[in-house]
Amino acid sequence: MGGFLNKLLHRGSLRRWRQGAAQAANMPLPQLRQQRNQARVLQEQLNRLIHVADGRLALPQIGSSSFSRPHGTDWSWRPELWRGPMPIPGLSSVPSKSKLGQEITLFHDCEIPELTLRQLRNSREEDLAPFGLRMDVFKFAGSFLSLEVVDLQRETCQGLLRHHLIRVDAIIETEKPLEIFARLNIRHGPNTEQLVRELPLGEKNVTVEYDLAYSNLNEKRIERIWLDLIFEAPDMNRVVLRDLTLCPPPPCQYLRPRHETPKMSDLTVTKIRFHNGTWEGVVQTTAKSGLPPDIQVLFQDKPLEGIALTEGSAFGEWNLHITIPPHAIADGVQTFVIAEGGSGGQKLESFSLIAGEAAVDDMRAEIELLRAELDMLKRAFRRHCVETS
Repeated sequence: MGGFLNKLLHRGSLRRWRQGAAQAANMPLPQLRQQRNQARVLQEQLNRLIHVADGRLALPQIGSSSFSRPHGTDWSWRPELWRGPMPIPGLSSVPSKSKLGQEITLFHDCEIPELTLRQLRNSREEDLAPFGLRMDVFKFAGSFLSLEVVDLQRETCQGLLRHHLIRVDAIIETEKPLEIFARLNIRHGPNTEQLVRELPLGEKNVTVEYDLAYSNLNEKRIERIWLDLIFEAPDMNRVVLRDLTLCPPPPCQYLRPRHETPKMSDLTVTKIRFHNGTWEGVVQTTAKSGLPPDIQVLFQDKPLEGIALTEGSAFGEWNLHITIPPHAIADGVQTFVIAEGGSGGQKLESFSLIAGEAAVDDMRAEIELLRAELDMLKRAFRRHCVETS
């Protein structure tokens, strides 16, 4: 019964507007003005209905937000231009700050802009986005051309923290190789943080990630996030953005815990001298147990034998003697790392032996030390992965 009544009401409404359109040429102006205002209100709602309906009924499904995203992602976003048809599908001779829909804005400084923007329908089998964006650039005499393609307001940005990564995936086709930069902008309070990545040249499927840990982001005052695509020397080229998505992968808690400060060691090591093949130093500890500290010396990522600890002159002090074995004395740079005992012990001190050619201002010792420290980090990372898997 409800369906029958809806059909009758629809027919009556359609008949009314058909008659109004036929009489518009001779209608009195006050009545015509009233009819126009009513038609505009109706048109806005009809456009919204058509946009959503096309998104649900077309293939590939318009309005689709389906795309590959990491497991555990908090939120994801595909701009509206790639999800559904725009009321105005294209622009020509586009002036700066022109908008295509609510999220796409073009910026440039060219006095005579010989370029066009147009939404196109994706029909390829591999396309997940229903629509794409095509930009044709002819003669371009300006110094910059950028496209603001993602605009997220405060509601969408809630929960974004400095230990997050933000990933941008895009499918970009160009007639000829073109340098493109993706700039992520995050407004927090009166400041705007900007992170820039260059897209791989000549690749269609592009992924870039932004590590917010390297920013000065105020997590509590994030107001807006937007993404700019900057094109270098774009004249006489065509750029087709088949798809564009943005999402944060799960935060790397194991690599960069939020607000977690590394635990400081209770031990400090101070060098005294290196004499007769023995490295001598003093180990100081804040522990009040009176037990000797657990110390190891690593050479080529292996524990070294010949370590002696004797009680010092003051409480909490221990004399450390490290005898260098003959096989550790050779040409080149040999690095020894003094660390706490156990597989995850923190580095306390290090020293190097250089033999053979003179090594004035030689950086090899620094490189060897970095390698030794990297080996320690690798072991700690592998152990953490095993414990948390």
